Amino acid sequence: MFLKKIFFVSAFVIYANLFTYSQDNSWALVMSKNTGHTSSIWRTRTYFPEQEIKEHWDKGYYITNLTYNKGLWALVMAKGTNYTEQMWRTRAYFPEQEIKEYWDKGYYITKLTYGNGLWALVMSKGVSFTAQIWRTRTYFPEAEIKENWNNGYYISNLVYGEGKWALVMSKGTGFTDQIWRTRTYFPESEIKEYWDKEYYITSMAYKEGQWTVVMSKGTGFTSQIWRTRTEYPEKEIKEYCDKEFYITEFTSGYYNNQQPVIEEHNEPPLITISEPYLDRGFKIVNEKQIKISGNAKDNDGISEVVINNVRANVDLDGNFYAYVVLNEGDNIIEVKAIDKKFAASTKSFTINNKPKVNQEPIKYTGKRLALVIGNSNYLHGGKLLNPVNDSKSMKLILESLGFTVLSCENCNQKEMKVIIDEFGEKLENYDVGLFFYAGHGVQLNGYNYLIPIDAKLENEKDVEYDCVQAGRVLAKMESAKSKTNLIILDACRDNPFERSWTRGQSAKGLAFMNAPSGSLIAYATSPGNTASDGKGSNGLYTSAILDLIKQPNIKIEELFKKVRIRVIEESGGKQTPWESTSLTGDFYFTKEN
Repeated sequence: MFLKKIFFVSAFVIYANLFTYSQDNSWALVMSKNTGHTSSIWRTRTYFPEQEIKEHWDKGYYITNLTYNKGLWALVMAKGTNYTEQMWRTRAYFPEQEIKEYWDKGYYITKLTYGNGLWALVMSKGVSFTAQIWRTRTYFPEAEIKENWNNGYYISNLVYGEGKWALVMSKGTGFTDQIWRTRTYFPESEIKEYWDKEYYITSMAYKEGQWTVVMSKGTGFTSQIWRTRTEYPEKEIKEYCDKEFYITEFTSGYYNNQQPVIEEHNEPPLITISEPYLDRGFKIVNEKQIKISGNAKDNDGISEVVINNVRANVDLDGNFYAYVVLNEGDNIIEVKAIDKKFAASTKSFTINNKPKVNQEPIKYTGKRLALVIGNSNYLHGGKLLNPVNDSKSMKLILESLGFTVLSCENCNQKEMKVIIDEFGEKLENYDVGLFFYAGHGVQLNGYNYLIPIDAKLENEKDVEYDCVQAGRVLAKMESAKSKTNLIILDACRDNPFERSWTRGQSAKGLAFMNAPSGSLIAYATSPGNTASDGKGSNGLYTSAILDLIKQPNIKIEELFKKVRIRVIEESGGKQTPWESTSLTGDFYFTKEN
């Protein structure tokens, strides 16, 4: 048994997927949303699918699932895993030597299964893991699991084969909590219980009449389904692939549900719209984007709400909101709510975006220029859900408040530096400058750095060469001598690159920066702390700003105080926005007499 600690760049959080084999089995399928995968293929073969693996490796796919049941090897490969290299081996004995050999080369176990008298091992590079252990035991390894939980490891593979349990636990999974249950029946009720607590299935194993399910928090999944079938569940796979689910677990075992199955009629959610106020299902506005909010009520709980293909922010009570871009003229708004048993309902209404005749112009203070950057699709650090949506929403609302807006989405380092320099040159002719950034950021040696999408930060020394120092923006603003300068940084998300660094001069979140005279710097959370990426289309912090920024006659200091109160309340006290200011005059985003 070996413990190997290799610090390696995290490009993607790998979710545990597990496969086992037992005679007289059913197929047990688990599919999840928000896996990070962009495409997948599956194949069944009576022989080990060596040729199929090589063929799809050449097309950029990597093995994510592999299992054996009823004389068939079932292979699943996916794009979007962020693996960089992969190997597999089949052995008639447990592949201890092969594991040790490839650990030394920077690979980690991402799949281990047993079938047809063979152990099948898959190891990959480019995973988020920073350390890994394995154990084999003839008994269920309960003590080993608890011991390594206490050391910061989580179960990433669990399989039964050749008369023994094989346990793999890893650091750097991204999980925040984990439970396991063993039952003599398929653990349907336990799965439902922990789904309600925001845990998702990450491993499932079967051993001689006993099911074991592992469920974890912090997977990033937003929805999940499971199905048990006596035949290979191709129809179900296709059905849920069309709904943007991907296979995250595929195993086999005897389905013996001792609890009586009661057919229930699943009522769909009841949707009510609270904003905007509708007159007979119709609303006239003069806006480029609008906030849609309301409530979806369902006894089974709400899994997600989607508004015109934009995923809404939803709380535990079913209250939802999202910002939707409007075209000129009539806009059909469709709100779709899905409960946790996948019953869905839709509510539609029309919003007419029509400029008012003789509309009194909104009063602004001085000429205004903004630079808005949102980075989501990191090539080596996984994908963030919100930043590009945040930047798009912020651009529209700033334009409606009299700003000329420069913008860049998913920018590499060169693009970020070029547009920051352009912003600095143009700002000389403006009274107010505003910089908004959403994406990954990191502090090092007391300086804050914004992370471009092409950064490959294998260690701390790469930061100053691959990133953009936030001070570059401040310097451009000071040089332009604009009267009022505002910087808004929604860049305090957990940094995935740090998992592979030896802790040195870097720390969590962003560092405190002194605001030069005439400026205000706003952070999504307090210095040294991190903020979440949110579960809807916009992040929690940016959503609060979007919601409050158009209120007239509010000084900017008071505006951010309201934002802080909103975020603290909605995060349950886990996130506290922060500002540093040296403004010498009053600034209002909009004023009315």
